Amino acid sequence: MKSKVGSCDQRSLATNASFQTVRPLVRLRTSAFTLVELMLVLAVIGVLAAVAWPSVLRLQADHELSSAAEQARLLLSQARTQSIQTGLAYQVRYEPNGRYICVLPFEAELSQGDAGANSGNPIVTSAPRFTGELPKTISFAPASMGTMITSGTGMAQKLPESAFQGLPDATALAAVEWSPPLPFLSEGTSQDTLLTLADRRGHRIDLQIRGLTAATSVGPMRQEAVR
Repeated sequence: MKSKVGSCDQRSLATNASFQTVRPLVRLRTSAFTLVELMLVLAVIGVLAAVAWPSVLRLQADHELSSAAEQARLLLSQARTQSIQTGLAYQVRYEPNGRYICVLPFEAELSQGDAGANSGNPIVTSAPRFTGELPKTISFAPASMGTMITSGTGMAQKLPESAFQGLPDATALAAVEWSPPLPFLSEGTSQDTLLTLADRRGHRIDLQIRGLTAATSVGPMRQEAVR
């Protein structure tokens, strides 16, 4: 009886040992991927990426244009705030078909342009000045005939470097051809104006300034009709 029991124990130990040595091999075989399977997965990922990539680029461009419009709106609001807080008239100018926008005190330019006719307006030397620059793919569109009363009508003009006093890029800004001024008065008014930002795809966003309150609102994004 003992010999039979001993032999049974030996057989069970041998069987367990064989399972222990075979089991890891079975696991390795079931968890491995063949080269064909990996290539198939990569091909599927590549197809999905190619299909989704145009949508990603479109969303990125939409976000960039919306962000640029908000940046311009903040500068226009800054002009309104500065004119009310300082009691001075401010002006906003932008670069037609370009990327620059600036907020400058208005009295300083009037005094420098015609000291005799505006002798009652002191030259402002310490009033804050602000500038902004749109992304490379976005620019200010020139005013069209179908818009409201706009500050973009008329000839573009350069400003003296003294107009940008205190700004680090004053020399470069003096070389820019600016739009006529859009005034912001100390009583919190302006003039009805429509500014348009456009990107290379033909998408546009309008910024509307209400003359009565000098408040600026951003319109929806639109795509220019192909003529």
